[in-house]
Order: sequence, then C-alpha cells, then structure tokens
Amino acid sequence: MTKKIAINGFGRIGKTFLRVLMTDEKALKDIDVVAINVGPADPEHIAFQFKYDSILNTFHGNVSFEKDYLTINDHKIRVFSEPDPSKINWKDLN
Repeated sequence: MTKKIAINGFGRIGKTFLRVLMTDEKALKDIDVVAINVGPADPEHIAFQFKYDSILNTFHGNVSFEKDYLTINDHKIRVFSEPDPSKINWKDLN
C-alpha cells in the first residue's frame, strides 16, 4: 500500500528528502508525496530551487511549476504557501 505524505517546509531538509525520494524508483512505489507547504516562501520559485540546488547540483529530470502544482518528471505535487499549516485541509489530499 502506498503511503501518502506531505512535506511541511521546503528548505534544505524538505528539498533533500524530495530529491532522494524522486530518484529512488523503489521508494516511489511505497511513498507518494501529495503536497508541499512552502510556508511564507514564493511557491513559483520552488521549481527553480529544486532543479538547481547549490549543494546537490542540478536535478537530472523534468521540473516545472504551474497553477499551484510542482511537477517532477510525471509526478504532480500540490503546493501551498501557508504560514500556519493547521489551516490547510489535509484531508482533501487523503
């Protein structure tokens, strides 16, 4: 059974976790990232920040952002920019 998870915060730890997950085909069968809450950050810049990381270098895959969704390869992830994560309706994301 695939576990659905959300990442709250997209700094060094959140980006690194997602990069590792997105390059591990076996893990992707078990874990589905359905949302990222970037907090007060600008969600439109996270695709660039994910793709071109100053420590982890360039992510070798397709990365884009459009209409509240970060797409990595063919995986769409809903993006929120909510400073208070308790205000997000997580149940809507299952």
